[in-house]
Amino acid sequence: MKQRGGYGHGAPKAPRVDIGWEPCSMGHVPEFAVVGGQEKDGELFVGRVFDLLVLEIDIVADVAWGGKEVMMPSYEVLVADDAHLEWVAVRNNNISLRDEYSPIIGGREADGKELYIGRYHRDGNWVPGKVGDHVGGIAYSFGGNEHIARDFEVLCYHQW
Repeated sequence: MKQRGGYGHGAPKAPRVDIGWEPCSMGHVPEFAVVGGQEKDGELFVGRVFDLLVLEIDIVADVAWGGKEVMMPSYEVLVADDAHLEWVAVRNNNISLRDEYSPIIGGREADGKELYIGRYHRDGNWVPGKVGDHVGGIAYSFGGNEHIARDFEVLCYHQW
């Protein structure tokens, strides 16, 4: 995963947080933002809106919600020390992780069901999305609509 800001570039400095969410708006991306994917215009960062997983941050955040892509001006961005993050492959929606990996909770559905952070490889790019047992795979926003895929990667935290 690409390092952002000063951490890992030149003189090392410790990250502000090991992992957490930073409030943002109007396209701001904080230092140490976690990259969830990319598109032709640049990187896509992991974030959330009102505890719904955000799929893209640009001038506004694009959220896959209710089967559509919804744009939001305020959001939170996941910031972390990349050394403790790893994308783990999931095939046919069978999430089986080793004990040392903990999937990162990105938010919750309105009914309280947990959502995890995932990404899907589409048309040569990684597209971030939300993952949950009830979703049936990864839900991601693309072309103005929400899509579901069963082969994806889930973002995990590890201690080493």
